[in-house]
This record gives sequence, C-alpha cells and structure tokens, in this order.
Amino acid sequence: METYLFSLLVQAAGTVLLFIVFLLLYQKFRRPAFLDWIESHEKALLAREAGALAHAILRSCEIKADIVARDERESGARALLNFGHTFGHAIESASGYGRLLHGEAVAIGMAMAARFSARLGRIPAAAPERLARLLERLGLPVQAPRFPVDTWLQYMGRDKKNEDGRITLILLDAVGRGAVVKDAPAAKLRELARHIVRRQQ
Repeated sequence: METYLFSLLVQAAGTVLLFIVFLLLYQKFRRPAFLDWIESHEKALLAREAGALAHAILRSCEIKADIVARDERESGARALLNFGHTFGHAIESASGYGRLLHGEAVAIGMAMAARFSARLGRIPAAAPERLARLLERLGLPVQAPRFPVDTWLQYMGRDKKNEDGRITLILLDAVGRGAVVKDAPAAKLRELARHIVRRQQ
C-alpha cells in the first residue's frame, strides 16, 4: 500500500516532489530544504499520517504550479519536471506496460538520471545515493531492470523529448541546477547500461 501511495505521490507532483528538493540540497535558498523535511518526516509519511501526506502533496504541487506559471510554453524550466522520465519510459516500454506503476518506473529513472549525472561529472559521485536511499526508504524501487544494452538505447531513442535522433535527458548540474541535455553521449549511456547488466549478474 505504501509503495502505491508514494507512486501516486511521485506521479501527482510530476516527480517534482523529489526532484526540486534534491536541487535544494545544492542551493542556499532562504526557505528550508524540502528534502530535509521529507527525511525528518519519513515515519509519518510511511504511516500514512494525513497531515504529513497533505503537506507533502500540497508543497510539491505548489512548486510545480510555480514552475508551470513561469514557463507556460514548456520552453525552459518546465521541462525539468521530466526528470527521470526518459529512463522511466524506457523501463515501462521494455518491461511491458502494467508491470510497474508509472511512479515506480520514474523513481528508478530518477535514480538513474542522478547516477548518470554523477558519471558525467556534473554532481559529486556520492550525491545520487542520498536520493536513492530516500526513495528506497519511502518504499520505491531504485534498481534498474537488467535489459540488454541495445534495448536501453532503443527505447530511450523513442522518447518524445528527443530531437533529430539525439537522446534528450534532464540531468542535475554540479552547481545545483537541473539542465536539459539535448545530446546525451551515447557512449556514456552504453557504459551505464553495461554497468547495470554487470552489477546484476
């Protein structure tokens, strides 16, 4: 039940719930880091306490609404709401729709996108694990399925965000900002896919 609830929570927020707070980890905003709030209220969230769930959903929706209002045509910041979706959609398609909830696939995709960001040197190597551990503690999966390397690239290549045959990803920047990367290096993606296969052998 908890996994279902938090999958819905991730979906309802367009993954901004965890994505934006992960960005806050790197930025010195005046408002408290939402990631810290989630971590300090894990037990209440997992116990499905109405107040905690309501606050988490409300706050994530407020963040998403603010981004959408500032970028109605999805030409900039709004695209960041797709964090984890390219990997997530590939997982859904290759696994067969219905095998995973959309929120579960996106949670895995978020962990993969964060780890890929680290592989490219955009964020510290240890940084993605904080996100992965939080997702796991909230009952969401973070380990990618073991698909052949070409399967990963095939399904990622079909994503609607791609342009001119180039894979587009939303990644994390070292300075604490999300970025739309319109030509993700295929060689690095192959490395990531091989690492997933080797790790699960």
